[in-house]
Amino acid sequence: MESGRLTAVAALAATLALGIVLGAIGAGALRRHEPPRREPSDFPQRIWDIVQPRNAAQRAQLEPIVLATDARNRATVDSTRTLLLVNLEEMAQSLDTLLDQDQRVRLRDFVVEMRRMLPGAPVPGLTGRPPGRGGPPPPGPIRP
Repeated sequence: MESGRLTAVAALAATLALGIVLGAIGAGALRRHEPPRREPSDFPQRIWDIVQPRNAAQRAQLEPIVLATDARNRATVDSTRTLLLVNLEEMAQSLDTLLDQDQRVRLRDFVVEMRRMLPGAPVPGLTGRPPGRGGPPPPGPIRP
């Protein structure tokens, strides 16, 4: 009877250990696929430093406006980052047939570096199609 309990306890301990190991591996894998964490915005604090609200009541009145502006500013920056990457990739696609292999590799490396330097922007891939748009404009002369 005692050996049966010992076997059951050993099986439960082994199952628990295996679960812990698999959980740690899974958590690490999930963390690698998380989008980069954004730094908290210092915009609201900068506004408070400039405006110096007279009291808590005034700050409470100002806060929704300041926070909404901060959110719009962040959305604008994210959109601009996305458009910059799309524009670069469209340019690379347009230049592709005009460049030799070494030039294409250097240009592709540049585009990859720009993706790295613009964290937080969705990466549309080399499709030239930003999310929600019908695709790039047809090739043609560069507009001023």
